[in-house]
Amino acid sequence: MRFKRECVSWILCTFLILSVSTVFGAPSPEPDITPSYEGMRIETDYGMNTNTYNIIFKSSPEDRGMQVSVGNSNLQFKPDSLNTLERTSPSFNPYFTDSEQVTYYDVFGKGIDMEYQMLPNKVKEKIIIDEKNSIPSLSSSTVSIDFTLIYSEDTDIYVEGKKWMGNEITTNKDIPFKLKTKQGIIYQDPTVFLIEAPTIEDNTGKIEPLVYRLTKEKEKIKLSLEIPYKLLNEAQYPIEIDPTVKIGGDENYFKWQNLNNCSTNTNACEDIFEEPDYIQFKTQPFCWGSAYEGVSKPLFRFNVSHLNWKTAHHATLHYYGSCVGEEYMPSGYNIQLFRVNSFTETPDCSNNADVNTSSSLVTLMYEDTCSEQGSQTLDITDIFQDALNGDEYLAFKTDIAPELPQDEQPGQNDHDYYYGINKGGTQLFIEYAINCTSSTGNCFADEFCNITYMCEGDLDYGDPCENVTADNDDEEACPHDYEECVLDEYDGIGYFCDEEDKCVHDSTIYNEGDKHCYNTTAYKQCTSGTFGNIIECDPGYVCNDPSGCQQGNPDLVAKNANIIFFRIR
Repeated sequence: MRFKRECVSWILCTFLILSVSTVFGAPSPEPDITPSYEGMRIETDYGMNTNTYNIIFKSSPEDRGMQVSVGNSNLQFKPDSLNTLERTSPSFNPYFTDSEQVTYYDVFGKGIDMEYQMLPNKVKEKIIIDEKNSIPSLSSSTVSIDFTLIYSEDTDIYVEGKKWMGNEITTNKDIPFKLKTKQGIIYQDPTVFLIEAPTIEDNTGKIEPLVYRLTKEKEKIKLSLEIPYKLLNEAQYPIEIDPTVKIGGDENYFKWQNLNNCSTNTNACEDIFEEPDYIQFKTQPFCWGSAYEGVSKPLFRFNVSHLNWKTAHHATLHYYGSCVGEEYMPSGYNIQLFRVNSFTETPDCSNNADVNTSSSLVTLMYEDTCSEQGSQTLDITDIFQDALNGDEYLAFKTDIAPELPQDEQPGQNDHDYYYGINKGGTQLFIEYAINCTSSTGNCFADEFCNITYMCEGDLDYGDPCENVTADNDDEEACPHDYEECVLDEYDGIGYFCDEEDKCVHDSTIYNEGDKHCYNTTAYKQCTSGTFGNIIECDPGYVCNDPSGCQQGNPDLVAKNANIIFFRIR
């Protein structure tokens, strides 16, 4: 028995199924179809591109599983093994079962399938076990399914609110992947991916929570899904085990709500506005009696409280927008972006969530034109500075202008209008810089005031540091646990951030005792935090980094030595 697989209809997302001659592979025109399996076997790389994320299923067995990407961030989720009394490696048997679903049949033996269903804001991954006898060598011990996680360097894993440091840890909670903190950036939501808390569901609809175990072995990150024997033994089969990967993080950032988490859409004649994949604008202009002019007003906001009472040098809003739906408006109407200055606090949603907005910042969608399509930037320096004068949030909404009439009955000339702003990560953020007047004025402890009078993150060890600060106190730019901007003592050219008890030359840090060739037959040695005098090799010896003088052919050794004959600055 297999679970029925149904195609999920997407209203707002468009698939781009590309040929193998471009980026992703497409199903073979003459697939080899096994009678007992549904769909077409994937013989080449297969990928999809949606409004929210890209996903690819590789055709090579070693890359089994899926890789999902948002912007420059990516996560690869690869099944490794099913572990009972014995270890069962996965087979590679992927089938394209419909436009939104890929299934690996019999991935851990007959009757154990792995199904990937592409939804607007998540990749729902289901492990389907037809019957208890399908599990090889099942005993009274806990069963685990292991996955390898490969993710981009711009993200960190968090477990129960804390950054994961590589230690072995278990959790029954969601596991988010968050963008690393970056100087001068406020992410609307730093969560790019989220592996949802695992569950198991049997044929009666009974759902039980499971546990993840996260480990690091050498450089390999392993996520183990642990399933107690008792659950497998007592379940009514078939069963589904669900380790879903969600795109983005907390949806509360993107709902139409006031500060009491109260939705602004209260009229039944309006459609469901809160699509989960991105911030949606939608209106039915002639919906009689609508509390909000027939308009849903997507609200998104940035926490700026940590910058209160500082002076902004500049600020830019980065967003990714798209027009979908019917893509035209009534004559004379536009969709615009506004700043929200204040909010109501009415729990029953009797008033609009936003009660005071600024003038329009930009027109996103004219009556017949989508003007702000794709990646966009908007200078928000003035309103950013205003928010720094004591506000907790800098908030925005999309709205229609002018207000729509409400004197028509529902059903007359109704149209849907959408303007979407992609949520989360590198698709929605504020880039900013803070003004400063001296090396420390207005900047945080891990920042310095640069030569253009903007706060900048501290330099790293080995970084050039000459003439970088506003008041020429260049040591302020070096790491604060050891502040020293020193002359390159190896050749006397340039200044660099030095690390205590070490030597620096051309941005490279040398440890105590390290030798660095000065030419083919001489070197300098790092001693007590400084390079000493030139030491000549004995006749017949040549210099080779990092060992110093060795017997050998000087012509051959010179190819490997870092020798300075002249330097152009």
